[in-house]
Amino acid sequence: IYLSIVSDALVASCARPAALTTAPTRSRTQDMPDRAIDIWDAARKDEIDLSPHFFSALFSACAKCGTTNRNKNNKSGKSGQMFSSSSEALSDMAFDAFDEISAWWIAQDPERTPKHVVNDVRTAFNAFLHFLGVVDQHAVAQLIFESMKSQGPKPDVVTYNTMLNLLGSSKDVEAALDLYWEMARA
Repeated sequence: IYLSIVSDALVASCARPAALTTAPTRSRTQDMPDRAIDIWDAARKDEIDLSPHFFSALFSACAKCGTTNRNKNNKSGKSGQMFSSSSEALSDMAFDAFDEISAWWIAQDPERTPKHVVNDVRTAFNAFLHFLGVVDQHAVAQLIFESMKSQGPKPDVVTYNTMLNLLGSSKDVEAALDLYWEMARA
């Protein structure tokens, strides 16, 4: 009951943009990642301008939920079922949120975008790539990584490490080595 009251307070606090940015982080650290859906819905309903920090925290909460469900499925011996129905909604929400930040990024003028904003957007993209690794969407992560190389934000060492981790978890050693050498040349 306490967690429900706390999470309802988190959603109610979303009316203030500063509180909104920290709400997904709180939902993740308080082990309530599914509440990120409510936070996302509140942000969209109130038409608040969302920061890259918000998206990073949102994708982190989604990754935690994917990890939690993967661990539950492994302990119970289930295979083939990554998400509960609420977690499927969380995954859909993460993809919607990524579509939104991607569209915003594409509309930006790279020459006029401040460096700190580019770094913040890259961090959000990296968090989404991590989420995709957690939910075994490796092909989608590869497509996003390739688009980052061509359209930005340009991959950094965290992006490469995230992709190396993803390739390692899929046991694609040859692709991981190719990516490592690409990173070394970049």
